[in-house]
Formats: sequence, C-alpha cells, structure tokens
Amino acid sequence: MNAPAPQMDLLWGAEQIAAVIGRTTRATYFLLENGEIPARKVYGRWVADRATLHRFFTNEIGPAAAATAPDRGSN
Repeated sequence: MNAPAPQMDLLWGAEQIAAVIGRTTRATYFLLENGEIPARKVYGRWVADRATLHRFFTNEIGPAAAATAPDRGSN
C-alpha cells in the first residue's frame, strides 16, 4: 500500500504570504526578493508553504535550513 502524499497548504502570491506573516505586501516583497523567507518563484509568482513559514518564524528552522529544505512545490 502506498503512503499518502503529504498535504501542502501553498500560499500563492506576495499578498497571501503577507497576510499570513503579518507584514505589508511591500515589506513581504522585500523579504522575498532578498531571500529572507522560505519561498520561491514558480512561473513568475511567489509561492510558499504555510507549514514551512510557520516553522521558519517559530525558529524550528533557520534561513540556511529553509534554503536547503526539499522543494515540494516545483514540478
């Protein structure tokens, strides 16, 4: 029997990411463009995993770990 695929709760766009992290859209763009938060561009649009952001901001993972975290969003 195959194991179920992990659930992904993706946030698409800087606006959604900003709402979750409690920052303005402009401040979030700055963080995204400078690689300060774990997210990536997919087809020209920012995308982040909600659980990864939560772990990042609760210090369960740091910037270096976030950068090397498995890419679950690109196909």
